[in-house]
Amino acid sequence: MQNLTNAETKNVNGGNKFTDAVNATKDWFGRVGKGADKAHEDNGWP
Repeated sequence: MQNLTNAETKNVNGGNKFTDAVNATKDWFGRVGKGADKAHEDNGWP
């Protein structure tokens, strides 16, 4: 969940908190999705 912390840090530095939070969430879900795909490949699941 490091990206959420990064988003909060950017907001302190004058960034757009909402945009950063959305991007962090998309990135987190993207990595979770890739991890799930890899688990399926490793286990031979459909």
